[in-house]
Amino acid sequence: MRELPDCYERRYEVFFSSTYEDLKDIRKSLMEETAKIGNLASGMEFFPRGARDVDLIEARIRSADVFVLLVGARYGSKVKQQDAHFIDLEYDIAMRLNKPILVYLLNAEEYRAARESLSEGDPERNYDTQLKAFRERVHELADGTGRIVGTFSLRGDHNALLKEFDQDLDGVISALPSGGWVRGKAYDDLRSRVALERSVSANHFFVKFISEFNKFNVLSDRTEQQTELKTSIAKFFLEQYLGEMIERGFHKFFFESGSSVAYLSQEFIKLLREKAWLSGKLGKLELHTNNILSYIDFTLTERIQIELFPYGPPEKKYGATFGPLTSLTELRPPLKPRPLTAAARSQVNRVTEWIAGQYRKQGLIFMTASGLERSPQSPFYGPHVGSYYNMLFKRALLAAKCPTVILLDEKKVLDSPFRKGICYPPCDHNKKGTVDWGFLCKNSPLAIALGCASEARCVEVESVLTEMGFSAIEKQSSPQGISAIIASNKPFARIWGLR
Repeated sequence: MRELPDCYERRYEVFFSSTYEDLKDIRKSLMEETAKIGNLASGMEFFPRGARDVDLIEARIRSADVFVLLVGARYGSKVKQQDAHFIDLEYDIAMRLNKPILVYLLNAEEYRAARESLSEGDPERNYDTQLKAFRERVHELADGTGRIVGTFSLRGDHNALLKEFDQDLDGVISALPSGGWVRGKAYDDLRSRVALERSVSANHFFVKFISEFNKFNVLSDRTEQQTELKTSIAKFFLEQYLGEMIERGFHKFFFESGSSVAYLSQEFIKLLREKAWLSGKLGKLELHTNNILSYIDFTLTERIQIELFPYGPPEKKYGATFGPLTSLTELRPPLKPRPLTAAARSQVNRVTEWIAGQYRKQGLIFMTASGLERSPQSPFYGPHVGSYYNMLFKRALLAAKCPTVILLDEKKVLDSPFRKGICYPPCDHNKKGTVDWGFLCKNSPLAIALGCASEARCVEVESVLTEMGFSAIEKQSSPQGISAIIASNKPFARIWGLR
C-alpha cells in the first residue's frame, strides 16, 4: 500500500462482515491490518450497544468504500422478523449497492471438519444446507461481478491471509473511481481554493479547468508517484534515440494515456526546445495522443502541433480519450478469459486499421500499462489495465504491430500480477492469436523502457524481460541509484540497429 505523505491522501473505509465468535480473532487481525496501512475499519462491533437495525447496517455499508466478507463454518444469528441471517443481509446489501467485495472462505477441509464436529444440540446443525448454498453463492462469480474470492485457515498465524488481503485491498482501492476521506485541512483548502494563487482563483475559467483536471483522480494520483523513476526513463530513452529516430525519417509519434507517457511527452518537448538542430524538423512531425495531459502540454508549446485520437471528451478516471469505444457497453473485469463481443471487435478493428495505416512505417507508439502478468502459464499473460475502454484501446495499439515502446517501472513488472475481478487483459491467451503476448514478444517490434530503484531489482527485472524475449538491453544509472533500462525484442532491435 502507498504511504500517506500529507493531508491530501485519501483514507478508505472498509466494512467487515462475518459471524463473530468463531472468527473474532482473524476478523480483528484484518481490521488492525486495515488501520496499519492507513485506512478505516468498520463493522457491527462499532455500532451503539445492542444496535442491529437493518437501516443502520445499510447506512454503514453505503458509506464504506469496500466490503469484506469472512465465511467460516457457522451461519450465525438471524435478522429479527426476517428469514435471513446477518451475513446474508449484509452481503446482499453490498451487492445491491455495487460495492467492491472481497470474500474469504474457510478452506474446505477445515470447513467440513468444523461442521462434522458440531454437537447434537447446536442450532447450527439446522443450517447445513443454507450455509453450503451461501458459500457456493459467494464463490460462483459470474464474469464481471468485480468480486475477489480467497480462502483462509484458522490454524497457525494469519500472515498468509494478511498478505493476500493487503494486496487485494490495494488493488481494489487503486481501481476505485472516487470515494474515500481526506483530512479536514485538505477539505478546507479545496473549499477556499487556498492552493491557487489569487489571480487564478478569481478567474472563472481557470477554476473550471482546474476543477475538471481534479476529476481525473487516478491520473492525478499517479503523476505524483515515482516521479524520479518516470523522469529517468523518459530522459534516457529520448536522449538515446529521439535524434536518431528523426534523422532516420521517423516523424510520427503517438503518446498514449498514462502518467508515465505524460512525463515522456514533457521530456520530448524539452528536447525539441533545447536542441537547435531539431528546430527545422518541427514542421515535419505528426503527433497524436489520447492523453489529456500530453495534449495540453503540446498545445501550449509554440510550433508543436498535436491531434487527439480518438477524438472525444476525456473519461474521468485516467484523463484519456477513447472516442467511439465509449459507445460500447462497459463490462466489468473478467474472472476468466473471455472473447470480445462482436460490437467491441468491430470498433477495435477500426482503431487498429487507423493506427496501422499511420504508424507502421516511420512511426513510433509510446504506451504504458498498470502492470505485467509475467507467468506464461497464466491465461492473462502480458500487460493489464484497470479500465474496460483502456483495455480495448491498448488492444488496438498492440494489434496494429507498429514499433511500440511500453513504459513501466520495476513494481509493474515484479509486483503487479493480474488480479481477477480487478484487471483487464488487452491480450489473448492464444498461441495462434495476433494479440497473444507471447506471439507479440517474438513477432511485433516491441521495447520496454523502465526504471529500477536498486541494482538488485534491476537484475530481477532483466531476468523477467529476457525470458519474455527482450534480449537487447541497455542501461544507465543515475547518482541517486536509479537504473533506467531499455529492453528490446529482435524485431524492434532490427529496426533501430541495436546491438
